[in-house]
Amino acid sequence: MTYYLRWRMSELPSQVGTDEETGFRVIRYVEGCASYGPYCRLEAGTYFGGFRIRALETSDATDILRVQAGRMMGTDILANRSVSGPELFTSVAGLVGIDFVLENESTNVEICLYVSEAASIEVQSLIVFRNELA
Repeated sequence: MTYYLRWRMSELPSQVGTDEETGFRVIRYVEGCASYGPYCRLEAGTYFGGFRIRALETSDATDILRVQAGRMMGTDILANRSVSGPELFTSVAGLVGIDFVLENESTNVEICLYVSEAASIEVQSLIVFRNELA
């Protein structure tokens, strides 16, 4: 039974952003999909999927990020969350994500991060863990 999974951003595909030597991904004022995948297999249960994100500059903009959990390459959306600029820290990376439920064992589970052109962020990693308390 898998309880905790972690990927560096450089291990995941994207449409926008630049991967740094640290494995972090930097996105500056470009709209698009900053991360998708990892198309992992998870047993039935409640999970949290989130990205460790640090704002490179403060922003008062609303809906600068969207986190989405899904299956089958985005055809089955399990959860969605919009994130506003004031929710992000500039001093340290915070965990930004969503809870989602799998009724059955699932393959091709992905957590996507979409950014607006108002975002200037450093994305460090994706974390997925079983959330028994949700």
